[in-house]
Amino acid sequence: NKSLDMDECQNTPCQHNSTCTDLVDDYKCNCTAGYSGKNCSIKIDECQNKPCQHNSSCTDLVNDYKCNCTAGYSGKNCSSDIDECQNTPCQHDSTCTDLVNDYKCNCTAGYSGKNCSTDIDDCQNTPCQYDSTCTDLVNDYKCNCTPGYSGKNCSIDIDECQNTPCQHDSTCTDLVNDYKCNCTAGYSGK
Repeated sequence: NKSLDMDECQNTPCQHNSTCTDLVDDYKCNCTAGYSGKNCSIKIDECQNKPCQHNSSCTDLVNDYKCNCTAGYSGKNCSSDIDECQNTPCQHDSTCTDLVNDYKCNCTAGYSGKNCSTDIDDCQNTPCQYDSTCTDLVNDYKCNCTPGYSGKNCSIDIDECQNTPCQHDSTCTDLVNDYKCNCTAGYSGK
């Protein structure tokens, strides 16, 4: 009695363009990438091993996957922290610290704000005294003193008696931007 071996591949049991190898009373499917099982009917879930990092979501594709990265991350598996300091957002020679989906500027003296773009108004607290005008500089200010005053904040009353303007042993009284001589007997004038 001679038995005939039937070609089990004749009915194309292997799915998804997989190749079929006929065996004795059986067949074997050589599955295309992304599929498994006796007939290659099971799609392999490439997201099963959680390849996407930092709480990113995974979309299963055929023999591949795509990560939808959370903000601040990039790359195939979302493993690369995006360097937000790369575009030098911090101004005026300030240093930048990269954070996740953010950055922090350490401002140089005299500047403030997210990007250190705001010049701090050093005249805001009115440091100049006696109706002097204030000019804001970077991390500094300059007082334009009213006549009779000097110093960084115009707080020093200039002593107009210092150069002894009164003659003949008269006494000098310092005034603001002026002086008064108390003349000795027999003399008059300023």
